[in-house]
Amino acid sequence: MENKNIIYFANDLRADHKVSSHHIAEELSKCNRILYVETGGMRKPRKSKRDMKRIFSRLFLWFKGVRKVSDNLYIYSLIIFPFYGRLFRKLNICLNVFVLRRAIKKYGFTMPILWFVAPHVSYLADYIKTNLIVYYCTDNVSEMPEVDNYAVGRLEDSLLEKANIVFATSEYLCNRLKEKNRNQNISYSPHAVDYKHFCSARDENLTVAAEVRNLKKPVIGYVGLIEKWIDLDLIGHIARLRPDWSVVLIGRVAVPANNIDNYANVKILGTKSYEDLPSYMKGFDVCISPFKINELTRSVNPIKIKEYLSTGRPVVATRIPEMEKFKDVVEIADTYDEFVEKIENIHKSDNGENIKKRMEFVKNDDWCSRVEDISKKIVNLMLNQGILGD
Repeated sequence: MENKNIIYFANDLRADHKVSSHHIAEELSKCNRILYVETGGMRKPRKSKRDMKRIFSRLFLWFKGVRKVSDNLYIYSLIIFPFYGRLFRKLNICLNVFVLRRAIKKYGFTMPILWFVAPHVSYLADYIKTNLIVYYCTDNVSEMPEVDNYAVGRLEDSLLEKANIVFATSEYLCNRLKEKNRNQNISYSPHAVDYKHFCSARDENLTVAAEVRNLKKPVIGYVGLIEKWIDLDLIGHIARLRPDWSVVLIGRVAVPANNIDNYANVKILGTKSYEDLPSYMKGFDVCISPFKINELTRSVNPIKIKEYLSTGRPVVATRIPEMEKFKDVVEIADTYDEFVEKIENIHKSDNGENIKKRMEFVKNDDWCSRVEDISKKIVNLMLNQGILGD
């Protein structure tokens, strides 16, 4: 897919961690013109310092309007009231549609493809002339924490009706969407990986980050947002059962820490830049994916699994459905004690052959290839439906 105009509705580019929507937009912008619309989150803001700061930052960016980043990439930050009544929706439309239409005219985004990662702003599609609507679904939005799940679920239903083509990042999620709309063109499109970036953790010349360099071995590491779907009780169990291990958590803590920070062997390091992650992961001996098992996580395809595997490090995970695809290279546990046992066994028995096997498993599953696969499906659809596009 080349030389297309795309208006891309997704989470903020300034988010705490780099996710699939960022990688896909980055790849698309190499051959297409992208107006990346930062939609903000789906939940109502809390009375917290972080949320207040985000609100003022959002207002500032909204007043700046559309910003040109490069010849192929423009950014606009929506100002959105995170309430789903008719009045607030009208306000959101009034505040944003005029700016978007003006940007379309000024920067030549005529008859764009509308690409939604964020379904909660899908009503904006009714006010922009387009030949094609894409929905790239990464989560079960009706189960997201602190979100008006009913309202967001209805907006997703509306988007499924409007979309010409839909992609889902897990098979469980794909099947869920097919049950909601059996007439829709829905494809399974799992996350890929920035392999070149994360395999640099094996570079002999890369220095291990200072915060993990001198920790007691083995170092058990997790990277990602620490939200309600992460089993902090499992983290506490690991720390309590193996006080001689170091447990490192990298990422923003969005929920109460359940006193795991009281354990001397648990290190919560907060958010780190995407560029620095390999230097931290190089200091890990085993990587973990401690997801709870519930209706939300059954739909998840953790992007971090392939990033872990790219480093060659052993990986232990809980048994969410998508993890079955990794059973040849990931240790999957069903109980807390089994999780600890698998960490211990894989650390002791790891060898060069296993390291190579993990890295080979994901080596060719890069974002460029994934976007090429998605693009082929979109182009075929456009040809079949006689949509020429720009």
